[in-house]
Amino acid sequence: SINGIASQGQTLTASLSDIDGLPATGVSYLWQSSDNGSTWSDVAGGQSLTLGSSLVGKRLRVNATYTDLLGTGENIVSAATAPVTSVSSSPVSLFTTQTPTQPNFTDGPGVDWEVGMRFVSSNTGSIQAIRYYKAPSETGTHVGRIWSATGQQLASVTFTNETASGWQQQTLASPLVISAGTTYVVSVNANSYYSLTSNGFANPISNGGLTAPVGAGVYNETIGTFPALVYQNENYFRDVVFSAGSSVALRDNATIFVSESAGAATITVVRTG
Repeated sequence: SINGIASQGQTLTASLSDIDGLPATGVSYLWQSSDNGSTWSDVAGGQSLTLGSSLVGKRLRVNATYTDLLGTGENIVSAATAPVTSVSSSPVSLFTTQTPTQPNFTDGPGVDWEVGMRFVSSNTGSIQAIRYYKAPSETGTHVGRIWSATGQQLASVTFTNETASGWQQQTLASPLVISAGTTYVVSVNANSYYSLTSNGFANPISNGGLTAPVGAGVYNETIGTFPALVYQNENYFRDVVFSAGSSVALRDNATIFVSESAGAATITVVRTG
C-alpha cells in the first residue's frame, strides 16, 4: 500500500503483501512519476518517498522487486495514483484592475463568436474557474472552455446566475490540472456582444505566475470551436482562476495482493482511498 499525506513536503511510504510470504530483507522499491499516466520516469527514493515541488501534479506508482518465500522472483507494479497535491497558494487570475476600453462591442446582430485568450503558467497547478467580462447588451447562454494549444478541449462549464454586465465567474465541476510552461487557451462564447481592448495584447500581461503573450487574444467565427485567429492584438477579457498546486486528491491506499499457482503470479490491487 501507499500510505501518507499527499502534500508537498510530506512523506509517502510503500508496503507490500504477498500470501506466499515476504523475505525479511531484500525487497526493493522503485518509485516512478508521470505527467500523463503513460510515460513514466524513475524517482529517487526507497521504501519512503518525500514529495518535493517537482512531483506536484504528477501521478505516482511504485515497483516492488523481491523473491518470495517459495523462491519465486517477483516484480510488481502498483496501480497509478491520481495527481499529487501541493500546499496550494491563494487563487490568482491574470486580470486584476484592467477594464475594456470598448465594453459593449458588436459586429452586428446574430454575429456570434468564440473568443478567448492564450496563456501559460510558470507553475504546475489547477484551474478552478473560468471568468469573462460581460458586455451590457450581451444575453443568452455562455459556456467557458479550456483548450490545449493544439485545439483539444480539456474542460467546459456553463455559466449560471450571471449579472447584467462586468466580470462573471463559474467554477469548474472538477479542477483542471495544468503543467508549468505549457500553453493553454481559455474561451467563452459571445452572442453578438463582447468586451475588448484593441492592442490590449501588444505587450505580454503577467500576474501571479500567469502570462498572456503578445497576440494572446484569439477568436473563431463558430461558437464552440477552438479559437486560433488573432486580430490587432485584441484583448477579449477571458480569464481563469488558478491555484499553484493541484487540488486533486491522491488515492493514497492501493494494496497489492500477490498469489501464485502453477508458476503464474496473480496480482490484485485494492484501493481503499
